[in-house]
Amino acid sequence: MRPLSLALVVMTIALPGCEARVDNVSNGEATSGITRPDFSFASDDSFDPSQVPAYEGSHEETYRFIDAHIDEHVAALQRWVRQPSISAQDVGIQKMAELLRDDMLEMGFAEAEIVPTSGHPGVWGYYDAGAEKTLLLYLMYDVQPVDPEDWRTPPFEGNLV
Repeated sequence: MRPLSLALVVMTIALPGCEARVDNVSNGEATSGITRPDFSFASDDSFDPSQVPAYEGSHEETYRFIDAHIDEHVAALQRWVRQPSISAQDVGIQKMAELLRDDMLEMGFAEAEIVPTSGHPGVWGYYDAGAEKTLLLYLMYDVQPVDPEDWRTPPFEGNLV
């Protein structure tokens, strides 16, 4: 399997004005001495999913690792589920951003920062695997308001049902 470098941008849905910035970067170079690659787009081509062949690879080594560490993976998922992050009610958003940043650093990201905005914070992370190509991911870390009566188990307990 060939490595991919990873740029991960995680934001909540409620970012009015979205005036995000990263304070420790100047002219494309982080003050920590890490030089970020230039992410530029040089094509007007649109993506056509019908041109992508069906995946035929196998990841047996990955599956064995997951199976060998399944209890750790479930515990990590439960920790995330247990942290409320309801942006519409401003519940737990800062703590969830901190949890995400800290987990990215623990996983080995060279950079992981909370990015202030005029709304809820974003989270930026950069992981360099030394690959020729960089993958950019955009995710959200907030959830919808919950009505506990709609749940068989309290929504933020992370119970296995």
